[in-house]
Amino acid sequence: MSADTPSWTPLGCLLHASRPALSLTPRFLIDGFPRKMDQALKFDQSVCPSRAVLFFSATEDVMLERLEERGKTSGRDDDNKESIVKRFR
Repeated sequence: MSADTPSWTPLGCLLHASRPALSLTPRFLIDGFPRKMDQALKFDQSVCPSRAVLFFSATEDVMLERLEERGKTSGRDDDNKESIVKRFR
């Protein structure tokens, strides 16, 4: 996401993807979202109230190691050391 992209823009994608799931089950897990509090508040207002948030704490060394390993098979251009370290800042 670029610096000029509103942080709630990913919410539109989540809305589109989650609406069918909401008709089947009242619970689902969204990995890596929200990244900021305004995203969480918009999600609660626009999709459904959150019941819980899981937060995992890890050192940058551990995260770097895991993301570099993921990069071996993910096909993502940004799963490289330079891009990963920029995400930490």
